[in-house]
Amino acid sequence: MAKGELRAKARRQAEDLKATFGQQNRWRSSDLLGGYIKSEAMKSVRKSPRIRDTTRERYVLCLSIASEALGKYPIADALRAGTFGKALSSIAQKHGTATARQVRKVVNKWVIQPLILSGVLASNPIAGLSFDLPEYKASNKPDGGKGLTESEWKRVLAWLLSDDWRSILDEDTPVRGKYSRLQLANVRRAIVEMTALQAVTGLRIGEARALTWDEVGRDCSTVEVTDDASKTHRGRIVPVLDPRVVSMLLRRREACGGCGLVFPSPAAGDPWREWDKSNCSKAVRTLYGQMAEECDIELLNSVRSHVWRSTLHTIARNRGVPIEMRAALFGHDPETARRYYTDTQDISGVAKAFIDQ
Repeated sequence: MAKGELRAKARRQAEDLKATFGQQNRWRSSDLLGGYIKSEAMKSVRKSPRIRDTTRERYVLCLSIASEALGKYPIADALRAGTFGKALSSIAQKHGTATARQVRKVVNKWVIQPLILSGVLASNPIAGLSFDLPEYKASNKPDGGKGLTESEWKRVLAWLLSDDWRSILDEDTPVRGKYSRLQLANVRRAIVEMTALQAVTGLRIGEARALTWDEVGRDCSTVEVTDDASKTHRGRIVPVLDPRVVSMLLRRREACGGCGLVFPSPAAGDPWREWDKSNCSKAVRTLYGQMAEECDIELLNSVRSHVWRSTLHTIARNRGVPIEMRAALFGHDPETARRYYTDTQDISGVAKAFIDQ
């Protein structure tokens, strides 16, 4: 290797040391591995200037998978060869062998090496070991399991919240069809704001259409999905995970007096008239096509509102929210949540995980 290449490699290693190992020596081998991964390893990955965004998201995903499998063990126990090997086998079965191998590499660099340098571990307990992992291919997710990356999710949400639905009321804006200018503005506002709410709560389209103001918290920071409205007949309280959408709901409630459905039929003028399913679906199809083009996200041409459930599941998992809490938030049992939605419990931890980032 030439001297110039050696110097470049040394500089890269120095940058990695700064990003990865500049941690206070406040951890003990008896502390839970999940706490260390969330507080130190994920933070280091997110702050590293040398990782591309797509790679960063993959590393965070690997760390969240490792935390899910080993997070409840003390650091020393979790990284013992036997425990770690069993966890990798389980990961291979659930996520594919290729993912399990990548989890090992990510844990080695972003967890084990920093623990050694900070004095928590005396040596690498899995160095030189070869784990005989079962061969599994990652299963193809159904359409409902496809989600956006976190950066795509933020981009779409910003676009939705910047939509100027009032422009339709401008007399210079041409309108066509049987609906009045005001009715068209109401339709646009309703579909944009309903989609924004779904994007930060994971509500199903039927749950959003059936939502009443009585089921929205006083400060609009939570919404309630009743047993009757839920597809799985499991009622739940859901946090609104973005303060901008909270403000949007407050303005909407003030405008309509807080009576009836949150998103009634836009053209009917009746607060208790439910939005026709077919008409709502047409508005959804049009909006998602616009989102796909404006935000440059091809996936939005082929998915609909379930994309938010998958997206939020994955973001919550990547931010260390336990599977049980995620399942309670979205109205599913943990296994269903794990299999199909990840790419009366306290839900405050979910909201905190999103707001703190």
